[in-house]
Amino acid sequence: MARFIAGKAEGLLREGAVRYAVQWRVKDVDSLKRKLRANRERYSTQEEVFERLSDFAAVRVLTYVESDRAAVVSLIEGSFAGPAGAENPVTDIKDGKGTGGHYRATHVQVGLSQDEAVGENDNLATGSCEVQVCSLLAHAWNEIEHDLAYKPTTGELSEGEIRLLNSLGLNIEAGDGVIISLIEASEKRFASNEGVFVDRYDFLVRMGPYVDGLNAFDAGAGTVYQELISRGFDTPQAVADRFLTTNWRYRAQELISEYNTYCASEAFTVVNEMRVGTADEVLALMLPDYAVSIRDSYGSSGRGGRKPRQAIIASRYLRFKENAQHAVAEATPILIASEPSQASGANPDVVE
Repeated sequence: MARFIAGKAEGLLREGAVRYAVQWRVKDVDSLKRKLRANRERYSTQEEVFERLSDFAAVRVLTYVESDRAAVVSLIEGSFAGPAGAENPVTDIKDGKGTGGHYRATHVQVGLSQDEAVGENDNLATGSCEVQVCSLLAHAWNEIEHDLAYKPTTGELSEGEIRLLNSLGLNIEAGDGVIISLIEASEKRFASNEGVFVDRYDFLVRMGPYVDGLNAFDAGAGTVYQELISRGFDTPQAVADRFLTTNWRYRAQELISEYNTYCASEAFTVVNEMRVGTADEVLALMLPDYAVSIRDSYGSSGRGGRKPRQAIIASRYLRFKENAQHAVAEATPILIASEPSQASGANPDVVE
């Protein structure tokens, strides 16, 4: 289960432009024994162990900066089912716990949806996986403190250890600010680049002036970057000249509105919806000419049995256009030429 959840999470994050790392693990036997012995009073039956122990399967998403944590949590909440067949994930913000209150992470309990719990995953329908989201630096402190305070082999932490953990926690919080400044400096360097895009982060920065008004352009930017690059649109000017022409936002939002209305009428899942204010607006402008190409680029399903989001959107768009064309055809009256009237007995072949 942890491997499946990690693969899906990584696929979702790759669509955007958040810098991240994904790890996963299944709790090993020795770790489970230690936890059960330390909390013996909490569990009286085997069923209670499985009900209350939330991290048999665990995934960790590490963001480069603390400020990206909320966006990643929101993405997970909107993309995963809840644990043990529940509809929605269960979120627990753990900030302020641990020695000196320096623990910073959000834990989200997720599970597999009905359409995911099939085939080799059919035994995971009632399972649960804990997704921990925190920054890279917060993870460093969390792991050090956890090993010292929760896996003690020689007694309680000393005053010196507590003081050093507090000092480390304060320095790590300051380090988050240094990383943000470093990324901002890199973005300024990217903005001065010329020529083809270097990577999706370069794409995100250099497209900024061209997509002014898209407040969440980073959402889906990684996906759009890949689709543009693979079709030769590898500079900001090339993208702008081909897609960001007069009234491009109006055209994009109109298409997205019509497409989403169609998806709602067909009861398609949320993964097929397009989002105004994000990189989906650029994707929408690609669909009239490139939907077939995008759809056919992904012949087989990706990890987890689902094709990439852009391939699903392209396929739904083509069905939407086909249905719209059929509707127009059915609404167009067929004109049948009438026979000349011979009520007066006149011979139509005689010209007077």
